[in-house]
Amino acid sequence: MSGLGGVGKTQLALEYAYQYRSNYQVVFWAQADTYEALLSSFVIIASLLRLSERETYNHPVAVQAVKEWLQTHSGWLLILDNADDLAMIREFLPPIFEGHLLLTTRTHAMGRLGQRIEVDTLSPEMGALFLLRRAAIIPPDMSWEQVKISDRESALELTQELGGLPLALDQAGAYIEEAGCNISDYQQLYQQYRVVLLKERRGIIPDHPESVATTWLLSFERVEQVNPAASELLRLCAFLAPDSIPEEMITEGSQYLGPRLAAVAADAFLFNQAIGTLLAYSLIHRDANHHVLSIHRLVQAVLKDAMNKELLHIWAERTVWVVAVTFPREDHTRYSRCEQYLPHVRECIRLIELENIVFLEAAQLLDQAAHYLQQRTRYWEREPLYQQALRIREQLLGSTHQDTVQSMINLAWAYSLQEKYILAEPLWRQILTIREQQLGIMHPLTVQSMARLGSFCAGQGQDEEAELLYQHALTLREQIFGPTHPDTAEMLISLARLYRKQRKYERAEPLYERSLKIYEQLATSKTLSAAYYLGMSAQLYEEQGKYAQAEWLHLQELAIQERIWGPQHHCTAASLSSLAHFYHKQAQYEKAIPLFQRAVAIYEQTLGEVTYMASSLSGLAQIYRSQRKFEDAKSLYQQILAIDEQTFGPIHSHTAGSLSSLAQLYEEQEKNEKAVQLYQKAFSTYEKLLEAKHVSLRNISHGADQFHVRQDQPTDLLLLHQRLLAICEQALGLVHPSTAANLSRLAFFYHKQGKYEEAEAFYRRALATYAQMLGPRRPAELLKRYTSLLQAMGRKIDIKQLYAE
Repeated sequence: MSGLGGVGKTQLALEYAYQYRSNYQVVFWAQADTYEALLSSFVIIASLLRLSERETYNHPVAVQAVKEWLQTHSGWLLILDNADDLAMIREFLPPIFEGHLLLTTRTHAMGRLGQRIEVDTLSPEMGALFLLRRAAIIPPDMSWEQVKISDRESALELTQELGGLPLALDQAGAYIEEAGCNISDYQQLYQQYRVVLLKERRGIIPDHPESVATTWLLSFERVEQVNPAASELLRLCAFLAPDSIPEEMITEGSQYLGPRLAAVAADAFLFNQAIGTLLAYSLIHRDANHHVLSIHRLVQAVLKDAMNKELLHIWAERTVWVVAVTFPREDHTRYSRCEQYLPHVRECIRLIELENIVFLEAAQLLDQAAHYLQQRTRYWEREPLYQQALRIREQLLGSTHQDTVQSMINLAWAYSLQEKYILAEPLWRQILTIREQQLGIMHPLTVQSMARLGSFCAGQGQDEEAELLYQHALTLREQIFGPTHPDTAEMLISLARLYRKQRKYERAEPLYERSLKIYEQLATSKTLSAAYYLGMSAQLYEEQGKYAQAEWLHLQELAIQERIWGPQHHCTAASLSSLAHFYHKQAQYEKAIPLFQRAVAIYEQTLGEVTYMASSLSGLAQIYRSQRKFEDAKSLYQQILAIDEQTFGPIHSHTAGSLSSLAQLYEEQEKNEKAVQLYQKAFSTYEKLLEAKHVSLRNISHGADQFHVRQDQPTDLLLLHQRLLAICEQALGLVHPSTAANLSRLAFFYHKQGKYEEAEAFYRRALATYAQMLGPRRPAELLKRYTSLLQAMGRKIDIKQLYAE
C-alpha cells in the first residue's frame, strides 16, 4: 500500500491484521523505515519463533534464519511498515515463500516486488464524519444522516481545508477534543496558527507519534539529499494550484526557474528523474496520460511554512514568471488549455498581492487570462485580474501612461458589468480627463472615452449629461473623420438609442437612417446593411405600438440573415430570438415557442450557454409558466440561473432575478418552502448589491430585525416579497426590470390572497414602471392578470380593449 505520509497506510495495515488474524497462524510486524530498524525487527522475530540463531550476536545470521523459516512455512502474514527503500527490503526476503507480505510505503514504483494499492485521502463526507467522531462531537455509532446540518457544514469545510488527510484530521480532532472548542473555532485558529498546529501532535494513544509537519519535513530533507533539483521542483509545485499542474508549463518556462531546476526541466531524461524522486516519497502524483502533476495542499502549506521570507519571494516570483510566459497566447480557441491554466493564474494573483510582485509580464498575464474569461462570458471573474494589472502598471509606468489607461478601461468595464457603478464612474471620468490632457480634445481616443462616458451615463439614467457627451462626440468625429466614416455612424446610433429610450422617435429615426446610408456605402454587401436597418426599424415601430409594421420588418430581417449566414449561424439565432420575443409580447405563444427553440439550439451549437441564449431561454420559460407547464419551465429557469451565475457571478441583479423567477415558479405550485429558500437567496444577493453601493439596510422599510421567516405561514412570503421589493428599489432604482418584476410578484401574491385593493395598487405600479422602460410594450401576462383582477372586482371596464392590449 503506497501513498503520502499521514494518509493512513499504517492504520489500514493494522486494521487488516486485526480483521483477518484468524486466517493466519502467525502475524509479524516489522519497522522498515531504516536498515537498523528492520534488522532489529527480524532479530525480535527470530526470538519470538524461538529459532536457535536468536541467541547469536551476529544479526545477519538471525535474519537468514528468519528468511529460511519464511521460506519453509505457510500461513503467516509479514507486515513491513514504512518500507520506502525497496532495494533494502529485498535483502530481508526469501526468494520464494508461501505466506503473505504486506508493505506500507511512500514509494510509487514497486519494481515487481508486489501489487501496488494506492491509498488516497478521505472523501469529503468520510473525512468529515471521521473528524466529528475523533473530536468527540458525535458518538462513534452516529451516521452521517443523523448529524446536525451545521456540524456537517463546518466539518466538510475543515475537511476540505485539510485536504482529507487522515493524520491532519486526527490532529485537528485531538485538539478540538482537548481544548473543548468547536470546529469553526479551530478553523479560525488554523488560519492564524497553521505552522504551530501542523507541528503539534496530541492524543493519548501514540498510534502515529509524528505530526503532519514533522512527517513531511523528514521526507523533504531526504529528497534534498538525493536530488536537489527535485526539491526545487517540489517548491515550485507548492506555489501553484494543487491539481492539474501542466508539465509543459514547467518545461516551456524552464529558463525562469533558477539555474539548477532550469537545467533539469529542459532535459526530458533529468526531468523524469526528478519526478521519480518525488514519486518515491508520494509527495506528488503524476497523470502520465494527460501530462499533469498534482500535490496535496498540506504538502504545499508545510513546504511554504518551512521557507524564510527571502526564499518565499524568490519562488513566488519564479512561479509568476513561469505562468506568465506559458499561458496560451493564441486566440483562445484551445479553451481546454486556457481553462487548465486558470487555477494557476488565480494563485499568481494571490502571490502578486502578498509578495508585491511587480513586472510588466505579470500584468500581461492577467490581461490575457481576463480576455479568455471574457470570451467564455465569465465576466465576474475578470475583476481581480484587472485590478492587479492596473496596480502593476501604475507602479511601473505611472497613472497617465497609455497602457495604464487601457488597464483603467478594462477595470471600468468589469465594474460596470458587475453593477459596481460607484467604482466604475470615477474611472470613466478619470480616463477622459487623462486623455484630454495627454492627447487633446481632437484625438480619436479622447472622443472614444467621451462616448464611453456617455454610454455609462445613459445606463445610469443621467440622460441630460449622456446627450451632451454624445452630441459633443458626434461633432468631433464628424470633424476628425468626416460625416460618412463608420466611427461617425457608431456615434449616430448611440445618440439614436438614447432618444429611443426617451421615446423621442422623431429624433431617433433620422439618425438611424443616416447611419444606414453610411454603412450601405461601406459594406461589402448592401443586404447586410438592410438587415441591420430592418431590425432597428422593427424595434422603433414595436415601441410605438405599430405591431403589424414591426412584424413585417422582423420577418424581412430574419429572411435576409438566413440567406446570408445560413440557418445555423448565431446571427440568424439573434433574429429568430428577436422575432420570438415580439410574438411573446403579443401573447402569440404558438408562434414564439418554435422560434425560441430554434434559437436555443443554434446557440448551443455555436456559442454554448451564454447570455444570448439565456434571453431566449427566459422567453420560453415565461411561456411555459403561463401555460402551467411547470416542470418544463423549472428546467429552463435552472439553466438560466446557471448561465447568470457563470456569466455575472453570484452577486448581480441578473442572478438575483433568476433566483426570484425560479422562486415564483415554486410559489405558483404552492411549494412555499422551496420558494422561501430561493427568495432568501435573492434577498441576500440584493443586500450585497446594496453594500457595494454603500447603502445601509436601515434605510429600507421593514427593517432587517423584523425579517424572520416562518415557513408555515403565508405571511412569511408576503414579508419576503415586501423586503425584496424594498431592497431592490434601493439597490437598483425605481425604474429597473428587477424592480418591476418584484412589483408584479407582490401584486400577484395579494391577488391570490384575495386582497384585491392591495393587488390593484401594485399592478398599477408595475404597469407604470414597465411603461417607463418599454412604452406600450408591457408584459402580456401582467396585463392578463390585471384584467382578471378587475373582472373579479366587478369593475366596469373595457375588457376587450385590455385583452387586445
